Amino acid sequence: MSPLDALSLIARGFKAGSIVRLKMKNFLTYDECEFLTGPKLNIVIGPNGTGKSALTHAICLACCGSTSDVGRSNDLSKFVKHGAEGKESFVEVDILTLERTIVTIRRVINSDNKGSKWSLDNRPAKQADVKALVASLSIDVDNLCSFMPQDKVGNFSRCTPKEMLSQTLKAVQDPNSDVNLSDEQRALSQIQDAKEEYRRKRDAKQTALDASKRELEGMRAELDRMQRREEKQELLKKYEVRLLAVEIGELEGKITEKELVVEEKTNLLKAEQAKIAPLEELIRDLTVQQTARDRDAAAAQDKQQLIDEALRGKKDVILNCDNDVDLTSNALRMVETSRQAKEEQRATVVHALEAHQHEEAQARELLPTLQAKLAANETASRQLWEEKTAAEEVKAELEIRINELRGEMTNITREQSSLQDFKQIFREKLSRHNDPMMREAGQAMDWLAENQDRLRRSGQLRSDVWGPVAMYCNVADPACAAMLEKAIPMNRLMSFVVDNDNDRNFLKHQLREVMHLKTDIITMKKINTDVRRPYTEQQVQQLGMKGYLCDQLECPDIIRALFYSFHTLQRVLWARGVDNLSQETQVRLCQQDGGFKLYIHEVNDGGRGGSSRQGQNQGAGMTIVEYNGKRSRNPNAAPSTSSIGITPKNIVTSQSGGDDVAERRAALDRQHKEAGAKLNQAGQEKRDQEARIRQLYEQINKLKAEKDELRASLKVPDSLRQKVIATQRALASLDKELATLSDRTKKEAAYTGAIDSLLGAVRNAVKLAQRSTAQRVDRAVTASLQGELQRPIAEHTQAVKEARRGVQDLNKELNAAVKERTEAQNRFEEKEAELNVIIDRTGKTTDQYAADVYTKIVQECPEDTVALINARVDALNDEINRIADNPQLQQRFEEVTQNAQRLEGELKQASTELDNAEESLAARSERWSDTVSKIAKKLDVKFAEFMQNLQLDGSVQLIKVGKFDDYELQLNVRFRDGQDLSPLDGNKHSGGERAVSTVMFLMALQDMTTSPFRVVDEINQGMDESNERLVFDRIVKSCCGDASKPQYFLVTPKLLQGLGAMNNEDVTVLLVWNGPGTLNKWTFEDVLRKLSHGEYMGASSATQSNGSSAHSSGAHGNGSSSSSNGRQPKRRVVESEEEEEEETEPERKPVIIKKQKK
Repeated sequence: MSPLDALSLIARGFKAGSIVRLKMKNFLTYDECEFLTGPKLNIVIGPNGTGKSALTHAICLACCGSTSDVGRSNDLSKFVKHGAEGKESFVEVDILTLERTIVTIRRVINSDNKGSKWSLDNRPAKQADVKALVASLSIDVDNLCSFMPQDKVGNFSRCTPKEMLSQTLKAVQDPNSDVNLSDEQRALSQIQDAKEEYRRKRDAKQTALDASKRELEGMRAELDRMQRREEKQELLKKYEVRLLAVEIGELEGKITEKELVVEEKTNLLKAEQAKIAPLEELIRDLTVQQTARDRDAAAAQDKQQLIDEALRGKKDVILNCDNDVDLTSNALRMVETSRQAKEEQRATVVHALEAHQHEEAQARELLPTLQAKLAANETASRQLWEEKTAAEEVKAELEIRINELRGEMTNITREQSSLQDFKQIFREKLSRHNDPMMREAGQAMDWLAENQDRLRRSGQLRSDVWGPVAMYCNVADPACAAMLEKAIPMNRLMSFVVDNDNDRNFLKHQLREVMHLKTDIITMKKINTDVRRPYTEQQVQQLGMKGYLCDQLECPDIIRALFYSFHTLQRVLWARGVDNLSQETQVRLCQQDGGFKLYIHEVNDGGRGGSSRQGQNQGAGMTIVEYNGKRSRNPNAAPSTSSIGITPKNIVTSQSGGDDVAERRAALDRQHKEAGAKLNQAGQEKRDQEARIRQLYEQINKLKAEKDELRASLKVPDSLRQKVIATQRALASLDKELATLSDRTKKEAAYTGAIDSLLGAVRNAVKLAQRSTAQRVDRAVTASLQGELQRPIAEHTQAVKEARRGVQDLNKELNAAVKERTEAQNRFEEKEAELNVIIDRTGKTTDQYAADVYTKIVQECPEDTVALINARVDALNDEINRIADNPQLQQRFEEVTQNAQRLEGELKQASTELDNAEESLAARSERWSDTVSKIAKKLDVKFAEFMQNLQLDGSVQLIKVGKFDDYELQLNVRFRDGQDLSPLDGNKHSGGERAVSTVMFLMALQDMTTSPFRVVDEINQGMDESNERLVFDRIVKSCCGDASKPQYFLVTPKLLQGLGAMNNEDVTVLLVWNGPGTLNKWTFEDVLRKLSHGEYMGASSATQSNGSSAHSSGAHGNGSSSSSNGRQPKRRVVESEEEEEEETEPERKPVIIKKQKK
């Protein structure tokens, strides 16, 4: 078509996207057919079975619609005319573009491969190009608001509110933005899903991070033990160095000591060896003397024999004197031997006395220090005994207190068991109702009661959970309880309330996804029960009401805040008896003052509900009148009322047996918890005191042992004093014995002198025996001298032997000392080598190591002896062995630490993503929500207006629930007086009611639609005559008379007679005259003539309506098409024929005549 033709079409009222021509070939029932459309309302009319719907199918498929959109068949090849398989089959439309040109879209259908080919202005094109073209013209045949084929008219009224909103958003355009609202809804839902995914990801990362931190905390104590073990091992190495140094020092001292011993032993050996030579010389001298004496003795013996012979006569006297001399000589020798022994014993005693006196002096010097330590020990012991006694008294008092607390808890438990559990009462109430919602709430309640304590301990639940909500509601008055059950939906009463998102998400997952329960979880973060009340109590009573219904409710603040926030319970009033409530008061409360909701308890003469307590336990029904501010068609009418008989479910009545019992139960719970806490505290204090007593007892025993040692040390001076006294006594006894021995010697000397005198006298007296006596005396003297020489010789010989034995012993001791010195020297060299190895490892010189390292080691290892160091080393080894070695722990700790750091980064990233999603959602959702709300409000106004014109009521309600893709658009209708507005329901409302509602909604959508044309197939089916006339008038008014109105295709098998709205220049009639038997009943020319003269539809519609008729003939029928307003047809085209297998008709040449509007 030329640009001039496009401009003429625009001048006639066609707008961009309008269909100006439609052509079909071998399509469904048509061989070939062409339609020329009008710019506004196109009424496609014809008997059933003539192929009207084929026109809508052709428009849909040519505009890139799918086979499912037409609701006929999902197989594209089924749209090829039967018998024309393999022949050329296509649909073709001419559409006015934004560039004021005409574009021809053709879709060729291939019956063999069930596919199709596309072309634009006779040039091959891709389907994507065609889709882009129709999308640029806002053509959307997938949307039921724009394209409603016959098979889907009923589906529209059966759309869910969610689907209704989706279809509406596809059809409208945001006036302030180029963004498609439906696309934006999907985008917002995707952002919401992404946000939830980010939230779940963040929560998962947080959970994993918390688990890693808990694992780190668990490993940290073990790491501390491992670190202490390493520190002990490091300290042990230092002690080993310290031990080497101390051992080297001690070995140096030992070597020096052994060298001194060797030197001392060597000197002693030399001294002993020096003693032997003089003794041997003296023995030789004495031996020489002994030999001389022996010779003299032999000579004297010879002389004696001679004298003996002479003195035999005097033998007895001489023998007696000789015996006396021998006895005296022996006694003298014994005395001398005893004296020497006593002298030696005295020297030993004197030495022991000096040692004991020295030890006693040292012990007495330490005596004041020991006495002071003993006094301090006794003072500390006395203090510890006092502390132990006090601790035992405290322990005894705690045991008494524990017994008292146990008795108190037993009494509390006994009293608690006497009170029935209100939760169990409520659970029994739920089980008595055969209601799925209550049954699921009971299951959730049982699960929570069983697991809440565990979940709180594990941290999965962070706070308390209130639910079901009704369990915490206590209303004493049964009528008020019934009102509350009416004012608050049952799903809300059966819901659970938490105060944080974590608990809500956890419970939602557990109850809904795991347990598959439909129980609601509500989050109340802000608990506000301080709400404004428009009227005081006195004003409420002056208005004839009893008071606010919320004042009859006893519940936790979080439940009350829930009712205030979600159900405006603070704006619900109640009364008993309707007589005192005037209509003026009803209007004032329900409409003018912000929409109060009123509940009136009708009290009959029988007094069934006359008292607030009557009927409470009877379970009988009662009558409650509800007043609300619902809109009526009469703005001055009284508020809507509903009088209903209610059988109270007793869900929110008193469950616990009275407020006193509930308060007593709560008090007992608090007392039980307090007593339990006190009992635990007392038990802990008792254990602390027992530990303290054990500690004090150990300290007392330790002090007692120290005191015993100190007392034993205090006795040492006295013991030493006793030894000194005993030694002094022994010394005195020895001195006395020596003195006695000295006196006896003198006596013996005098006695010897007397004997000598006697012998001299005998010699003088016995002159005869002088010589013999002299000889005998000489012999005795010689013998005595011999004896005296033999004794020193023997003594000196013995001294030499002893000296030689001493030399041998000294040689052994010297050799042992030299050996010990050598061993000490070898050990010194070994220890020194070990120490040098340790020093070499540090890379320092010996002086540097001593200054830098060893000084610190000495500070950390203060022990200075090998014994103390070995004891400390043994203690360190014991401590190290008590700590198990775990070399994998550090590696695991590092892995978990790295994982925690990674999780912190991922958590930060997830939090950032969540924040970005929330910011993006907040920025876009508010604009989209406001736009959709405005559209819904406009639709509501228009839809209500159109329905009221039909003497009906209707409203459009936007319901914002859940996510954005869960939003709903609810069509509410009322077709009869006395009924409430109710959602349009395909199962509840008749076909005519659904059709009326659908058409009115589409008309309301007219001004906001972005689609350039609409197609509705047989929407008027099922309507009564009155509604059909009103609906048709509304269609004509909404589609005609304004250049901005879109093109409209209304397909119907019939129209009522006398439709005045047909008298409109913007109405184009497309008469489809095709099908078997149609031309047999009527002659097309006669029909056309009668239409021109108004014999069928009336003069006004027949003569002033523009129209066209479509006709086809084939094997089964004849037909023709024309447009009629009294003028001759201007155009002819060839059309297809309809074919059915059951009947045969003579074939005729199909003809279509269409007349266009001037």
